Amino acid sequence: MLRRLVGLSVLVIAAPLFAQEAAKDKSAWRGETALGYSKESGNTNETKVNFSQKVIYDARPWLNTLTLSGKGSTTEVAMADGSTTDQHTSEAYYLTEQLDHFFGGSSSYAFARATWEKDRFNGYEQQMTGVLGYGNELFSNDLINFKVEVGIGQRSDELSEPLTDSEGTAYVAGDKIDETLAYFSDQFVWKMSEGAEFGQSLNVEYADINTVSRFKVYVKAQLISSVAMKVSYEIKHQEIVAADKDKRDEILMASLLYSF
Repeated sequence: MLRRLVGLSVLVIAAPLFAQEAAKDKSAWRGETALGYSKESGNTNETKVNFSQKVIYDARPWLNTLTLSGKGSTTEVAMADGSTTDQHTSEAYYLTEQLDHFFGGSSSYAFARATWEKDRFNGYEQQMTGVLGYGNELFSNDLINFKVEVGIGQRSDELSEPLTDSEGTAYVAGDKIDETLAYFSDQFVWKMSEGAEFGQSLNVEYADINTVSRFKVYVKAQLISSVAMKVSYEIKHQEIVAADKDKRDEILMASLLYSF
């Protein structure tokens, strides 16, 4: 699990680095890497890994943001013969790519956004979306940045388990649910001091069958130079899931963050 997360992070970092060689303004590149790890032993033997990578190319009027996050956990389970084995209890990956184009130096912009998600334990083989829309940085200064986005797009959900929607339509594993969606998001960042930051974001993909929403809040405190401590809480809610799955996933994560 850890090797897969690290491997994906290398791919995410490598692509913009190659492009950076040809970029005229290398200062336009920035990003951050966060890693959280915990291992519990004794009566419970469990290992958890959380990883996120963000790479930004900001050369207004163009702004490109690529993010990758992953999580995984394993628990040691006792077998009937007295031996033990590691059992995966979570494994998920979420990739987003967004390209913004600002209008004439204003705070308004058009954007194209694509996402891909794979979660081995939510009943979906994979979920993909594509969105076109409009955004506006309502407030943007040295202390506060607040922006909102609206758009329209398409989502394709491929099922790994059977499920039934709110109207009673039954789907089986392998089916694809393709539907048009309306998109809304907001993002608020407050630099509380030189070394402390608070952030909040909401992301909603509204569709007739499966509406998906995400809410995240975090606090970040600078430790030394480019290294910070980040504590975040995130909720993902889906309108329809398989019978034995929860509609809401929550994750509370403490991680070390490196900015570049």
